[in-house]
Amino acid sequence: MSTLCSLQTRLIESLYCDALVLADEVRLGFDTARQELRQANASEEQQIAFSCEALRTANRMMQCLSWLMNHRAHNRGQLTPIQLRRQGRLLDHFPPADERALALMPQDLRATVAMTQRLYDRVIRLDRAWRDTSRAKKSARPEDAAKHRKRAPAQLYAVAG
Repeated sequence: MSTLCSLQTRLIESLYCDALVLADEVRLGFDTARQELRQANASEEQQIAFSCEALRTANRMMQCLSWLMNHRAHNRGQLTPIQLRRQGRLLDHFPPADERALALMPQDLRATVAMTQRLYDRVIRLDRAWRDTSRAKKSARPEDAAKHRKRAPAQLYAVAG
């Protein structure tokens, strides 16, 4: 079990570092493309579509980073499992990129947006696996606790012989 925990910890650390780098690429890419769009005298509608996609992509990244930071904190003992369940939620149905807005972007920025979507999909899979494992552990506990509760009174009142 400790090997699995160690693998999860390393995976989360690795994804966190990758996500930080990707977040910087997203910021720089959108800043550069936004300036180019303005210089090209794009219509207001195009600028709004572009800005909406920039916000959607940034939000996708922040969701990933938040989830990863919460799990890093849990792995380091800074969050309890209960706190992690309460605060470590990820939106399951985050909207994908808008194809019209993507068409306005340079190819390298489209590739960066696609990377954020792949990262998000990966974090969703990790989140589901983590929640499934948590549920399995949680469902196993009540049975164990019930067994202990049934035995405890008998053990308390047993006559030493």
